[in-house]
Amino acid sequence: NLSMSFNPYSASSLGAAAATSSPQVAEAQQLLRQLGYTLEVDGIWGPKTSSALTAVWMALGKLETPGGIDSAVLQTLRQAG
Repeated sequence: NLSMSFNPYSASSLGAAAATSSPQVAEAQQLLRQLGYTLEVDGIWGPKTSSALTAVWMALGKLETPGGIDSAVLQTLRQAG
């Protein structure tokens, strides 16, 4: 269950002042762009990235949207593209 585990790249773990770029988030943003979502690839988790990920998860029929990016999320996005 990704939403229950700690993820240093999740929106709840990043304060506005502490928002730093993450290679995993940047890769997810690039993959989401390839799926047709308009996102800036800056590596910073934000509302557009979260919304796009939620939309993809819903389209894939997954019940729980992950609260951040990890290797399993990236693999799912790679396969979805």
